[in-house]
Amino acid sequence: MTQQTKKQFQKPEMTVEELQHALFEANQQLRMSNLALQEQEAMKNEIFSNISHDLRSPLTALSSSLEYLLSLEDFTKEQAEPYLNLMTTKVQGLGKLINDIFLLTTLENASHSLTLTPYPIGVYLEEVFFLYDADPSFSDYPLTLDLPLDFPYEVLLNPENFLRLLDNLMQNAKKYSVPGSSIVMGATIDSSNKEVILFVQDHGIGIPESLTSKIFQRTYTVSDARTPGSSGCGLGLSIASSIATLHGGYILCESKEKEGSTFYVHLPLYNH
Repeated sequence: MTQQTKKQFQKPEMTVEELQHALFEANQQLRMSNLALQEQEAMKNEIFSNISHDLRSPLTALSSSLEYLLSLEDFTKEQAEPYLNLMTTKVQGLGKLINDIFLLTTLENASHSLTLTPYPIGVYLEEVFFLYDADPSFSDYPLTLDLPLDFPYEVLLNPENFLRLLDNLMQNAKKYSVPGSSIVMGATIDSSNKEVILFVQDHGIGIPESLTSKIFQRTYTVSDARTPGSSGCGLGLSIASSIATLHGGYILCESKEKEGSTFYVHLPLYNH
């Protein structure tokens, strides 16, 4: 190879301006990476803070109840029953929190996937609806199934996993509604016939419209939006969002204060 040919293949040297520009770009990328790490660290700290709060509160109640009962030389069943009921409730709450943390960690693991099978969504919703219709805890909330008579559409589902999503929406609807107000579960097809849209609607206290995009974040809770200043993990909607994502869909919320909220779960239509 001649000297001239070698010269043709040599990488041209960068000018001072090009070098300055490259350094600026590298510095900007490094700055963005640092900001992202700082945001992740802040989010992690807030999650741990919320979890600590939600663990401390029931543990304090359990400890106080036990100390009181142990301080008595003798007590009747009637005297002990309120404290035992409180302890049972707190233990159940702790169990749910631990399960939620484990489930959310599992769902957001990059290697986690669900086994999905074609399922007639109308049949599935009817089965789920009648579970809640027979549930005594929903007896004070009139339930309605809003589903067209002819709804032959199928979606890819993991029925057991997806039930957790719907349960989170139904429990939230009940929690933030007053007894006597209705809760609606239903489904429709979008105008393009490409998505099935499931929904749960309540007529409770609602959420400020400006905050509906935040409630699916792990560090933000429905209580934050509906009762400002409250604290806690509130992982239910974050779990629901993760489950929707694993089904190839997504979840949205529309709400108005004092008028109620509607949660929409969009799932891709299954085509044979």
